[in-house]
Amino acid sequence: MSAWILTTYREEGYASLQDDLESFFHVILYMGVRYLNHNIRNVGDFMHSFFDAVKYVDGRMVCNDTKLMAMKCGQIHCSNTPVYFLPHSAVPQ
Repeated sequence: MSAWILTTYREEGYASLQDDLESFFHVILYMGVRYLNHNIRNVGDFMHSFFDAVKYVDGRMVCNDTKLMAMKCGQIHCSNTPVYFLPHSAVPQ
């Protein structure tokens, strides 16, 4: 789900085009982390912190900080290190 939907309550109950595009990005990111070379050292921790972790504000579940900051800043971080994907021939260190 998009960071906006997870962070704000919408009485209308529908997603906008922007929400759908962000959700599509999350699917592409998930598949990239699963199947492409990258610099993420602990994939399980990253997957949890980006896709599954939540926080509570006023007793309501909202978007986690990792996903929210990625959408606000346009950069994805794992353990304070920018995430990047490597060429097929490169081996993550």
